[in-house]
Amino acid sequence: MYRGCGGGLPGGLHRCRRRISRMEIEKSFRLHFQLRPFSPGEAPQGLWISGSVDRRPGNLFLTYILEGDLNRIDLPEPVRPAGRRHELWRRTCFEIFWARPGHTAYWEGNFSPAGDWNVYRFAGYRQGMAEEERLGGIPCQMIKTSRRLEFSCRMDIQDICPDREVLEAGIACVMLESGGRVSYWALDHRGQKADFHDRRSFRLQLAVPGSSGAEIAEA
Repeated sequence: MYRGCGGGLPGGLHRCRRRISRMEIEKSFRLHFQLRPFSPGEAPQGLWISGSVDRRPGNLFLTYILEGDLNRIDLPEPVRPAGRRHELWRRTCFEIFWARPGHTAYWEGNFSPAGDWNVYRFAGYRQGMAEEERLGGIPCQMIKTSRRLEFSCRMDIQDICPDREVLEAGIACVMLESGGRVSYWALDHRGQKADFHDRRSFRLQLAVPGSSGAEIAEA
C-alpha cells in the first residue's frame, strides 16, 4: 500500500510516494456497531443508529451515524463555543461507557449533536459520580443531510487508561423526538429496564492494536 505524494510544500516540506508500513496500519483498529432500541414499539420507525469506535495510542475515536427521517428527532443546533455541560442526556445524546477489567470504577461520556460534552467517573454502579477532570476539551464534528447525520469526536484518555489494558465498553444513545417521546438505544439490553450502566452490556473489547486483541463479544 502506498501513500500518494507530490510537489513541494511551504517550509521545505515535500510530498513523496512511499510504502506504508504494517506498523502504521496496525496503529488503528476500528470496530463497527449497530444499536437497537430497548422498546422497539416506542422508537421512531425507520431510524437506524450505527457507528464505529477506534482505539489508538492514548485516544478513543467515536463515530455515530443516524439514518432515517431526521425531522422527527430533536437535534439541537451546533453551538460555539461548545463545552462541558451537565444533563446532556435530557435531549438527544450520544453516549459511551467504559471500564478497566477487574475494576468497579467506570466512565460515562455524553455528547450532544450541538457539540457540548461531558465525561463522568463512577466509583461503582451508579455511585460516586464525579466529572472526570483529567480529560480536557473533546473536539467534535457533525455532518448532516436530510436523512443522515454523522457525529464524530476524539477523547484523549491517556491519563486515565493505560494503552496496555483492554477496555470493556458499551455504546448507547438517547433519542428525543420532536413530540417529546424518548427512546433508549444500546448495543445490548440485559435488564428489565433500559440501563446503560449495566456492566453486562459493556460488550466491546477495545485494545490498542499491537498490545492486545480487539473484538466484540457475542450475546
